[in-house]
Amino acid sequence: MGFAVPLASWLRGPLRQRARDAVLGDSLAETGLFDPGYLRQLFDQHQSGSRDHSAPLWSLLMFDAFIRQMDATYPSGKQRFEPRMISA
Repeated sequence: MGFAVPLASWLRGPLRQRARDAVLGDSLAETGLFDPGYLRQLFDQHQSGSRDHSAPLWSLLMFDAFIRQMDATYPSGKQRFEPRMISA
């Protein structure tokens, strides 16, 4: 049997600065996929305790880590991650 991970409190505590740097930093903004104002709203609401946005913040944190890893793996940009819109 598993246990619940206290992600909400981690994102308000020990992971706060890392989450802030990821969600409000340049990496996600440069993809053009996200509205920076909405990302700030998610982060601020979570930090104030008015809403629990731990699931989307964690996803954004992991996506930022993916982008950074791709940029480190392919620094020339030759294989750089290029987001594409998916249509049905």
